Amino acid sequence: MGEVLFSEPPAGYTRCEYHGLHAFKWTGEDGSERYVRYHWLPEDGVATLSREEAKERGRDYLRAELAGRLERGPAAFTLELQVAGEGDDSADPTQEWPADRERVTAGRLELTRIAADQEEGCERLVFDPLRLTDGIEGSADQILNFRPRAYDVSIRRRLKLG
Repeated sequence: MGEVLFSEPPAGYTRCEYHGLHAFKWTGEDGSERYVRYHWLPEDGVATLSREEAKERGRDYLRAELAGRLERGPAAFTLELQVAGEGDDSADPTQEWPADRERVTAGRLELTRIAADQEEGCERLVFDPLRLTDGIEGSADQILNFRPRAYDVSIRRRLKLG
């Protein structure tokens, strides 16, 4: 996990991979259960900049790059699920799972535009990683289970709701 802190800056939001640390339990129609971690892979490929290049582009270069990229058409990501194997700890996000674990392609996401109300409407929303669809549950991960409460406090403070 520490390598992210010292890696080169991404060339853009659509040019880096996103890896979830928390595991989620997926239940199949047949009742089978498997723990997975999410990996979003950019269809544009991964690209980085040197620290000097990133500084030259300015403080808000990622947003500017995203706007320019979306002018050329949608940017897409493939969702891969890394399936837990024997001995993989689904309750501890600090424990890496072996890289050779089975991966399953589960979906695709297309970004088409930046939300017009990004500065106002989205600021009123709160991310809840445990707001899940049928067939998906959180794990026993204490950090994952605490996040909704922490984010609730955050949005209340941001909106001065008490």
